[in-house]
Amino acid sequence: MVKITVYIQTLVLFLFSAWGTISYFALLFSKKIVQNQNFEVNEQIKIRGATLGFEPNEFLHKTLFFSGYGLVFWPVLFVIIILIYRQVRLANLLILIFWLVYFGIIILYFNWKYIDFEMSYFDKTLIIISIIFSLICMIFVKAKTFKFGNLILEEEI
Repeated sequence: MVKITVYIQTLVLFLFSAWGTISYFALLFSKKIVQNQNFEVNEQIKIRGATLGFEPNEFLHKTLFFSGYGLVFWPVLFVIIILIYRQVRLANLLILIFWLVYFGIIILYFNWKYIDFEMSYFDKTLIIISIIFSLICMIFVKAKTFKFGNLILEEEI
């Protein structure tokens, strides 16, 4: 069960971090894209932001920040996946907290419409599967002791 959970979490991490990284650099180098491909990335984002109820430049800046934030956020998930692999029960709780924080940031920073219209059903399904497998592991998998210096993250059950 732990291996399946680690594989699923790694797949989720790969897909979300790859998409986030591509989004961030597409926004960061949007002027180069316009020059080379004659496609207005920023204008498309501004139009989409207006349909979601944002001021055009506001949504563009928020999207750039959120994509850049992911470059820091996704390595945290990687560390949690390592802890799941090491069968630290606390890691499954951390992954649930991770997804709560992720959705909390989206709702506070953007709005609920963003989740409804900008997150695909595929993304939502991946997150739900990630949460379900974490809950299953949290309930059924026996935790091991994980020591990091003097810090003990979980006592053996």
